[in-house]
Amino acid sequence: MAGSRSPWSKWAPVRGITRRLGIDQHPIDPDDPDARAWLEAFIWPEQTGELATLRGAFGLAAVASGVSVVTGDATTDTARILGELPGREPVVVFTASLLSYLTAPARTAFVAQLDEAARRRPVAWVFAEAPGLLATTALDIAALRGPLARRNSLYLVGAGLRDNGHRHDQLLGLADPYLRWISLARSPADDFQWVPVG
Repeated sequence: MAGSRSPWSKWAPVRGITRRLGIDQHPIDPDDPDARAWLEAFIWPEQTGELATLRGAFGLAAVASGVSVVTGDATTDTARILGELPGREPVVVFTASLLSYLTAPARTAFVAQLDEAARRRPVAWVFAEAPGLLATTALDIAALRGPLARRNSLYLVGAGLRDNGHRHDQLLGLADPYLRWISLARSPADDFQWVPVG
């Protein structure tokens, strides 16, 4: 609606990232050669690009400051971990392919964790996930009520703002699962039938 404020507008004064934090059930030490070799073993021999990306991530981890990974489960610990962060500034939770590792009840539990955390501070869930799995999370994205929800070879990119009981979900684009490219949404209900299957 013309003249109405976006639910994202109150985030405009936020300046910079104050903390970077990851949650993993079994964090590894990127400085440990055995841990690096274990992760590299999951990459198929012909996937040289993926191997280069992983090794680049190890390099970034070696020089990054202020980044930590804590032990936790996305479905049971997200709200607690976010609640332990100091301050009241908005938190951005990013997931890529997380939902493909969760059962339907676990996906519901993860979204409930975000809603619980949003009782204390604004939370934006920025995601790159399979459309069919996102369709099971009660996101309010019109395109997920159509054929896009059956198109899981590509990933939907979007964001959901949660703030003390209020929610605003937004479709941003469709992407390669490894985020090597993205096609931006042409409208809020874009079903991406114009993007070739991959």
